[in-house]
Amino acid sequence: MIFAASAPSVPTPSDWSSVISGVTGAFSSSNIVGVLASVVGAGVVFVFLWWGIRLAFRSIMGAVKNGTLSISSGRRKRR
Repeated sequence: MIFAASAPSVPTPSDWSSVISGVTGAFSSSNIVGVLASVVGAGVVFVFLWWGIRLAFRSIMGAVKNGTLSISSGRRKRR
């Protein structure tokens, strides 16, 4: 059996209208702003946790090495 190959049809703007209306109906600007705000908020929390964990680790290691406990950022000059 031989099948005749038909040429693919080119989508027209009316074909895309249902896709566009579905996407715009599913997402609103307030949803997008809410997602961006939560991502930025989670990023800020992650950065502060990272900074705090590093500071605590340095303080504990300094206490073990030197025998003193100091909670500082370690940016002061040593004499």
